[in-house]
Amino acid sequence: YMFIEDPSEAKSVFGRQEVQEVTGIRECTDIPFLLLFAVAMALMYTLHQDAAHKGNIIRLFEPVDFEGKLCGFDEEVRDMPLGFYPSPYNDMIVCVHSCPKAAADGIYNMPDGPMGKFFARDTYPSNQVIGRNCLPLDFELAAALVTVKSAQAEIYRGLATVFSNRGVFIFSLVVPVVLTLVY
Repeated sequence: YMFIEDPSEAKSVFGRQEVQEVTGIRECTDIPFLLLFAVAMALMYTLHQDAAHKGNIIRLFEPVDFEGKLCGFDEEVRDMPLGFYPSPYNDMIVCVHSCPKAAADGIYNMPDGPMGKFFARDTYPSNQVIGRNCLPLDFELAAALVTVKSAQAEIYRGLATVFSNRGVFIFSLVVPVVLTLVY
């Protein structure tokens, strides 16, 4: 009905019952919501710029040990670029020089949770698999390790992929605005 100039033309062109019930030409009613959406997108872009300039986006996809140190980047662990999971049943990481190749390669003291008691954890044979992570060579142990990952870590990893690529971010802002204007 967008190309019809007056109600009489609409009724003469379209003789259907639903068109005859139209009493006037339709108007755009989504302008306030379009403006609200544009303001929300501008605020999201501002937050993104603030995070990119003041934050450390590497923290989203590089291993961070259980004490909050970025493996290979923070001063205390600069010479330990790899992340090793001493207990495959939680997502706590220890920074290491190289991936342990045998169970006798070391023992790591880690808490059993954020406020837990420290326990000694033996190593297991592992290999550098995904980026800077040491994953077990035993398939069942690796599957347990990957499936126990926290949902928050996976969400952050996905967001890091989107927000680290400026083109994808701009595309995700422009497409909804253009579609709103077109439809």
